[in-house]
Amino acid sequence: MENPKVQEILEKQVLTVAKAVEDKLNEEISALDHLDLDDLEALRERRLQQMKKMAEKRSRWISLGHGDYSEIPSEKDFFSVVKASERVVCHFYRDNWPCKVGFDELGGTDEFSTEELEERLAKSQVILFEGESSVNPYKTSTSTRRSVRQSTNSDSSDSD
Repeated sequence: MENPKVQEILEKQVLTVAKAVEDKLNEEISALDHLDLDDLEALRERRLQQMKKMAEKRSRWISLGHGDYSEIPSEKDFFSVVKASERVVCHFYRDNWPCKVGFDELGGTDEFSTEELEERLAKSQVILFEGESSVNPYKTSTSTRRSVRQSTNSDSSDSD
């Protein structure tokens, strides 16, 4: 920066914010260090209740058909499904028209694996995905482009 006063003010502000964050973290660490058995039991009970609620929510989602792929034939059925669920992933398409919109995160094409779609939806927190990634993030396209005149043998020549 060209102005030393501006830089000095900026440094002071950054130090003030860093000090405030450090003090807050120190308070939290101190509070955790001073927990007794009753506090730990209360934390455990609260976490257990959270896990029970999540299990109930998942079973309710499964009963509503979450996690299943289905085609909905009519508009009436579509609205009843959408109204019954908190979250819905929906894909509108035509049989005679390729999909061009919405697949940029999946390689810009509508030819991708179910695992790739699952991982992308989990990344956006649309679905819950537990486990390791089944998709290689460093995957490159294995298709090779060949010209009309190129043979399968890349070092071929005209002479036999």
